[in-house]
Amino acid sequence: HEGEDGHGDLLSVAEPTTQLATAVAFTHLKPLLEDATIGKVAHDLKWDALVLAEHGVLVAGLTSDTMLESYVLDATRLGGHTVEDLALEYLNYRALSLEDVCGRGAKATPIEQLTPDSLLAFAGERADLALQLSSHLEPRLKSDQLDTVYRDLELPLVPVLVQIERAGIKVDVAALAAQSRHLEQELASTSARIYELAGEVFNVNSPKQLGDVLFEKLK
Repeated sequence: HEGEDGHGDLLSVAEPTTQLATAVAFTHLKPLLEDATIGKVAHDLKWDALVLAEHGVLVAGLTSDTMLESYVLDATRLGGHTVEDLALEYLNYRALSLEDVCGRGAKATPIEQLTPDSLLAFAGERADLALQLSSHLEPRLKSDQLDTVYRDLELPLVPVLVQIERAGIKVDVAALAAQSRHLEQELASTSARIYELAGEVFNVNSPKQLGDVLFEKLK
């Protein structure tokens, strides 16, 4: 792109086969991503928000998460809630997979080494599929009277879970070690009582041996 003065701007400097520097990308994307007035639609917003937070971007305006919508509609869905599966079911469309782009097995190319041209269709498709799927899943949530669960419970938890996962946990190693010793003592005591009642020593964790003692020996 050339400006009015005839000089190319930042985009003209980068070669079309070179990945755009992360810092440059976020310079332009951060204001948009942190603007709460601009709704964000994605598949697995929590993961996106976690990754972006590591780059100093605090995503706001979380509007629609198609993975969460699918989960609320059917928490026991076979095969999970991947964007590929949802696209096939709701849009009758076979989405590109990461293997389609990077290759398979030992010969696969790491995604960060691919050229922008190689990733263009994949990245664009992912963004578009989230938007399309949302238009199919949201009406289903309403018709199944699950939209309140999604809007008031599941979606507001996303930024909370992001904060929890980023903060991590603090482990009291000494307390856990003491608890472990206590449980080991209880287990040894209980096992000894079991062997006394059974009249023999056997592997309590073996369903077969336990069954033999309970039903054959002790009737």
